Amino acid sequence: AMGKQIIIFGGCDQDESFNDLQIFDYEARFWNKPKTKGTPPQARDCHAACLYNRSMVIYGGTYEESTIDDLHLYDLLKSRWCKIESRGAKPPPLDGLSCACIGDYIYFYGGQLEDESYNEDIYILYIEVLPNDVSTAWWTKPEINHVPPPRTNHSCVAFK
Repeated sequence: AMGKQIIIFGGCDQDESFNDLQIFDYEARFWNKPKTKGTPPQARDCHAACLYNRSMVIYGGTYEESTIDDLHLYDLLKSRWCKIESRGAKPPPLDGLSCACIGDYIYFYGGQLEDESYNEDIYILYIEVLPNDVSTAWWTKPEINHVPPPRTNHSCVAFK
């Protein structure tokens, strides 16, 4: 949620996956499908998304039978999509993972791999948004002790 709005992207029903953006203004109780600039991500479900500064970040998910590993940013103030090129210890293609933003970092956990095994790793993403609307991102994979059992299709929240 940002301000008085809830933002959703993608998802699926029993027949198809979506790549649309829908915004719900909970004070006006009104849904809006905004006109956007840039190229939106391909249709997907089971992806991770979170609010990062004034943007929504999307990673992973599934389209038809393929697991996706791309990273996108939607600038909520400029109504613009951009695909983010990243470096570092990038996670494998995952669906059903979760993410939460803490400060300048986004933490991704869990999910399911293409071979249907489950992921127990945490990946940390740092995004630098430059003035010319080009974004660069760096992934790290920290060493973690005493990890919980691997899982998919779960939720997480950040608590400060």
